[in-house]
Amino acid sequence: MKKIKLAILEEQQEYASLFWNYIKEKKEILFQVYVFTKEETLEAHLEREQVDLLLLSSNLEREKWEDRISCIVVLSDQPMLEQPLTRQIYKFQSAESILKQLYEIFIEEKPKQLFYLPREGRICEQYAMFSPYGGSGKTTCAMVLGYLLEQGRLGTSKKVLVVSLEPVQKSYTWKKVGESKGISEAIYYALQGEHILANQLPTLVTQVAGVDYLSGARHICDLEECSLEDMEKLIHILTEETSYDVIIYDISYYGKCTYQLLENCKWIWETSIGKAREISYEAWLGKSKAEQLKKKIGKICLPALEHGVEQIELCSYGAIGKTIEATWKEQEDGAA
Repeated sequence: MKKIKLAILEEQQEYASLFWNYIKEKKEILFQVYVFTKEETLEAHLEREQVDLLLLSSNLEREKWEDRISCIVVLSDQPMLEQPLTRQIYKFQSAESILKQLYEIFIEEKPKQLFYLPREGRICEQYAMFSPYGGSGKTTCAMVLGYLLEQGRLGTSKKVLVVSLEPVQKSYTWKKVGESKGISEAIYYALQGEHILANQLPTLVTQVAGVDYLSGARHICDLEECSLEDMEKLIHILTEETSYDVIIYDISYYGKCTYQLLENCKWIWETSIGKAREISYEAWLGKSKAEQLKKKIGKICLPALEHGVEQIELCSYGAIGKTIEATWKEQEDGAA
């Protein structure tokens, strides 16, 4: 991945230190970050190395840096005006939110430049949690599986994207309906070109316990009107043009693209809570396709949800996590 060189010039040492500590703990970040508390230190750095983006304290002069750094954003002590005259970000919010907003600003100014590059020589594996029934634990299972993979508890640590193919967005404690973009925007950007979606993807996902989550559709028609060709283009970009090792689909509908998505997957898990419900694949797909699909289908029958999807770390160490680990091992052993 080609990182954006970001300089942060903030006079308050405590604020600068907290920001830097957050960055050091991040496993993977969109920026190569340099934090400065004095102007002369930044000036010396610019003599040696170019900076793409400057996040500047509102107490300092912007004009001093405009000839040397093309993109400057002010770190404001005050909540944003509706139409600020300069690029501004509110200072007193999470470091993650600040970095996400900085990335959005930067790619808006550099729309044709590719920043989000795929890793070479890697294979992106695809899995699915599937059930047409609501409340069957699909999202919980997808997020817990993603967390287990990201933590390296099922082998080597992986970078994971969970893609919700719910016809409408759902609300969780970590994401409210309408507060973030999702699959609807991803389809739109995919149709604009490969590098457009690849660049925009970090602005579309919500990160939960190290797992990236792409929300469901804003409107039920967004998935219904998505053609097979459009969906194939989206999946190609996600699997070939980004740095994800694993993509997990959270699928709950019988759409025209559903079979293709499931066919792409290495494993598919039917999820249920309590007693499993039968899914009629033959009635949906016909006998031939159903037989092909059933070869890679497993079942995850969960106990009552202990903490819900809002606390996936806790779920991963409880009965749900143990059930998913056992099911994973069973299918992997069966394939060996």
